[in-house]
Amino acid sequence: MTESIEKSGLICAYQFDGSGSYTELAEEAFETPSPSHGFLWLHLSREAQGVGTWLNERSGIESHFVAALLAEDTRPRCTVYDEGILLNLRGVNLNPGAAPEDMVSVRLWVEKHRVISNRRLRLMAIQDIRDAMSTGERIESPGDLIAHLCRNLLDRMEAVVIDLADRVDELEESVLTTQSDKVRVELGSIRHRAVLLRRYVAPQRDAIEQLANLQIEYLGPGSRNLLMEAANRVTRYAEELDSIRDRCGLVQDDLETRLNFQMNRTIYHLSVVAGIFLPLSFVAGLLGINVGGIPGEKNEWGFWLVCGALALVAVFEIWFFRRRKWL
Repeated sequence: MTESIEKSGLICAYQFDGSGSYTELAEEAFETPSPSHGFLWLHLSREAQGVGTWLNERSGIESHFVAALLAEDTRPRCTVYDEGILLNLRGVNLNPGAAPEDMVSVRLWVEKHRVISNRRLRLMAIQDIRDAMSTGERIESPGDLIAHLCRNLLDRMEAVVIDLADRVDELEESVLTTQSDKVRVELGSIRHRAVLLRRYVAPQRDAIEQLANLQIEYLGPGSRNLLMEAANRVTRYAEELDSIRDRCGLVQDDLETRLNFQMNRTIYHLSVVAGIFLPLSFVAGLLGINVGGIPGEKNEWGFWLVCGALALVAVFEIWFFRRRKWL
């Protein structure tokens, strides 16, 4: 199957009869005309060389639409043309070894009797649709298919957003006990991930809202309601990502404030200690000069008398500092 995908680019294909039943197609899907009832769905791998050739030469789609379907980098959007709808969506990257915030794009060309979707990396939301179909999920129109795709994309995204929010909660609780360097690094990582996700979530909300508001024949009330719910969910996730980003900033500010407070306290204590020993060091240095006439030089008790005097000075300084509430 993998070798076949690499050659033809066809991942899966289904012909729906408009009542929920479907027939799975293989390579013949490229030659199957759009049905008069129901619709045809082809899901393609953009990496396969044959996909670009088929889209340009045999799909019947105008060249500028094909260019949009095959573009290297796209943002979520919904653009309506006379011939159909060009829809770009993004889902979290749950492929092994990948970062979820490196979102996977899926591009769709939607007509009344045909849906063509393509992707570069594997998208779990598509597999969710195929699994649901095998267990009895009914898809009757292109609108149903898109609504199910949006729902599955958001189901996968929800787990990632919740995980980020939970991690920020944990860091807020552990900021007093965890090593500051580790907290700063993880906060920076979470904030970066939230920013990357937010970059695609916001335009995806606009694309789904625009699609839900279209008055087209194959987008029925049920599909439109699912799309409106999806748009509300995307809005909520965008707001949650904004909150995560802001909370990371607040935790970082709180951490910096605590570190600055600790540093200032340390510097203050060192300054007090230096203040106590400054006069003692001065007297010791003064008595240590190598010239004649130093008082007590010939007295056998001179050393102990000086030590006692220095001790008294130190006690007096400590008392004075405490009285002034410097200690």
